[in-house]
Amino acid sequence: PTDSDSLRILDVAAGVSDFMSVWKNGLAVDPCYDPDYAELFTVASHDLFLFAANQIQNDRNGTCDHIKTYDMHRMALTNFLIDYGSRNGFNRYRADALPDLPLVCGSFDLAICSHFLFLYPHDNEFAVDSIRRVMELTDEFRIWPLPSPEVLTYLKGRLPDFLFTSTTKYLSITK
Repeated sequence: PTDSDSLRILDVAAGVSDFMSVWKNGLAVDPCYDPDYAELFTVASHDLFLFAANQIQNDRNGTCDHIKTYDMHRMALTNFLIDYGSRNGFNRYRADALPDLPLVCGSFDLAICSHFLFLYPHDNEFAVDSIRRVMELTDEFRIWPLPSPEVLTYLKGRLPDFLFTSTTKYLSITK
């Protein structure tokens, strides 16, 4: 699909990203979405703190600008919380989890998933089941970061009906 405001996008395992606050035309699904805004705010703020601590601990070479990285994530969290709490946000965030997404087949132009499907390399069947389900909902699924070459080979073998195309930024899966 071409990038345009008319694309209907599904953001799976979206977490507290600010993608929907920018895009506005789609649906973000994640099991963390809770109608209790205060609870979601507390969990998201704690996750931001853990992210920052992890970045500092893992930056052994001292090459990361921790303030800039933290500020970028804090701003994304702020944008998400404002949008999630808005009247319009109510229709764009839904508590659901992969691979069971109770959504209408073919109802999205594009699906995206960031930093989730391949966090658990020992559970490639979960990724296979999730990709199958998402591909029932859309014609293209973009995933980043890229999976390892071994995982990509495995996915291609388990999902022969789909075309896998790797770019420098994401993996595109199409029918």
